[in-house]
Parts: sequence; structure tokens; C-alpha cells
Amino acid sequence: MKKLIIALIFTVSILSATAQEVYKIPLWEDYCPQKFINAKVVTIEEYQQMQRFKFIPPLPKQVKNYNKAVEYWNERKMKFDKFVQVCSNFPEDKKRACYERIDERETKLNDALEELRKKQLKGTGDTTTPASIYMDSTNPLRNMMMRGY
Repeated sequence: MKKLIIALIFTVSILSATAQEVYKIPLWEDYCPQKFINAKVVTIEEYQQMQRFKFIPPLPKQVKNYNKAVEYWNERKMKFDKFVQVCSNFPEDKKRACYERIDERETKLNDALEELRKKQLKGTGDTTTPASIYMDSTNPLRNMMMRGY
């Protein structure tokens, strides 16, 4: 009798677990380069302290490009958080599709950035702002993992 009750409880728990929609809530860290997670706009002195060779002063353009990238990623994070919040208010049966759309959007944005960076390396893209500043060029393996390679 005990075995029958345990088997019924086990079966019911498995059925209820499979009946629920399984989805993964997107995390910002999966899309943003490591060095831009929680980054802030910096001064020349602060930028110099972040560098490996602190005795070499950075060029103002380096700091400007870094701050431009920080602003880009912070703006994207605000949009990302807003989209995740909207999805969390959806009914359970719609959340998975909503989160998948967020994943598609962020992946497309990262792919477009990578494509722009490649064009600029070849000398065929818009070079007013190098796309490489938006990516974590110090960790190409992480960039590949972010894109699912």
C-alpha cells in the first residue's frame, strides 16, 4: 500500500512539473561584455587606474570612446531590464515566447556589433566610432560563447 501511494505521489509530481511551462529568464550578463557590466562613465584619471600599465597616460580619445561604450551598454541594459519586467507580468503560458524574443533581440544586436567591428577591421565600415570599443576585445572566447559558437 505504501509503495502504491509513493508511486502515485511521484507520478503526480512528475506530471505537474511537466505541465508547467519551462523557460529561462534572460540574464544581462549573457549579452553584455564583462568589462561593461555595472561600468560607469569615468574621468581620465579613473580610466588610467583601470589600465594594466598605470604609468602610461591614456589619450583623451580612448577615454571618450570608453565612456561612449559605457553609455551604450547602460542604455541597452535599461531597455533589457524594462523588457524583462514586461515579460514577467505576462501570463505563464506567454512568458517563454516573450523571453525568447528578448534573447533574439539581444543576440541580433550583438551580432550587428560584431559585424560592424569586422567591417571596420577590413576598412570597409563606418570608422567614426570603432565597434571594438563596444565589445570585450580582451576576452574573445567569452564573446564567442555569448554568440553561441
